[in-house]
Amino acid sequence: MTAPMNRASWEAAGRHRTLGGRRIFVLDRPATSGEGGPPLVVLHGFPSASFDWRHVLDALGERRRVVLLDFLGYGLSEKPDTAYSLFEQADLVEACATELGLGEIALLTHDMGDSVGGELLARELDGTSDLRVVERVLTNGSIYIGDAQLSDGQQLLLAMPDEILPDELAPDEETFTAGWAATFSPAHPATPEELAAQWELLSLNGGIVSWHASSATSGNAGPTSVAGPARSKTMVHQCVWCGETWIPLPCSEWPNDCVLPRRRLSWCVFVVSGIIR
Repeated sequence: MTAPMNRASWEAAGRHRTLGGRRIFVLDRPATSGEGGPPLVVLHGFPSASFDWRHVLDALGERRRVVLLDFLGYGLSEKPDTAYSLFEQADLVEACATELGLGEIALLTHDMGDSVGGELLARELDGTSDLRVVERVLTNGSIYIGDAQLSDGQQLLLAMPDEILPDELAPDEETFTAGWAATFSPAHPATPEELAAQWELLSLNGGIVSWHASSATSGNAGPTSVAGPARSKTMVHQCVWCGETWIPLPCSEWPNDCVLPRRRLSWCVFVVSGIIR
């Protein structure tokens, strides 16, 4: 089984489900060579979608069932004109797990997905969720928003009111794709096909004028929901960072084998396929 590589085939491989009264895109793929662990739930980052994971889906799904979804307001999911919340995104992940019969899972998260994943762990520790996370891999994300090295554009988004953008302030394709291309490394630049697909996913279903509303809450789950559970929960826990990144986290917030304070990491996200399999 080969992962779909373009936007249309990715959509055809999944389906829209009604979760919490919202129309959410979900791709549920069985293991390709026999089950070798709990199902893997993959949570994407801002401002993209589950489509980001297509290049590693075959490796991730070799011995595990893999479930990916687009958060509310992102990708192929519904994009309502409403205030967005990381807590509602966690509600939708729980609803998806319930509908698919998932009880015990591995969790792979990126960026905003790190914060949603932290909320899921907090609920499990509080005894308010039936979902049990037994393995977790975090990739690049701003876990403490106050310590994050935000770009000028990210700071602008956080400063804006949590409401729909006027048409005249909505980003156009040139502005968006230039910003998106800047997130890629010089050694692996974004292809024109990648940029076109990301713009298409952003702009679907009225996303052009509403996409920033969710960004105001994309990094603000708070340390209790994000770092606290990592400190308190016993499980297999890995961190994977792209490039050379300073991570200014107190050592007490993380397992001893995970991250040291102010440690420079230079791992590649594709290592994830080896960790989680």
